[in-house]
Amino acid sequence: MRDEYTYRSLEVQNRLYNKIDQDLPRGNEKTTYLLFLGDNQIRLFGLEWNGFYPLALRRGITDKKEFPTIINNLADAKKRLCANPLGSNLPGLYAWEVQDNGMLYNVTEDVKLLIMKECKINT
Repeated sequence: MRDEYTYRSLEVQNRLYNKIDQDLPRGNEKTTYLLFLGDNQIRLFGLEWNGFYPLALRRGITDKKEFPTIINNLADAKKRLCANPLGSNLPGLYAWEVQDNGMLYNVTEDVKLLIMKECKINT
């Protein structure tokens, strides 16, 4: 039970979703992709399993059709975004590195550059 405290605590959840709320522009969330990187319980249980629900509540979004797509790993992000040769979905990609201590670091620009390079996308 003590291990669960790290990702279930209100302090950690607020820290995670405050950062996402700060970084993710409001409006048209349904056209965005959210990518959470890291290999820890906070990423898996604190973000992926919760999905967009905590942020939807904060933003007053009640229709699941308005939720963004959550991508579980970089390989899946590359697969989805490289399928579009124009890379038109890259502006809608937001990525964070999830640390073991519950801190999130926005790595969106680094991930976009990596995907553009590997998919040979020119913008």
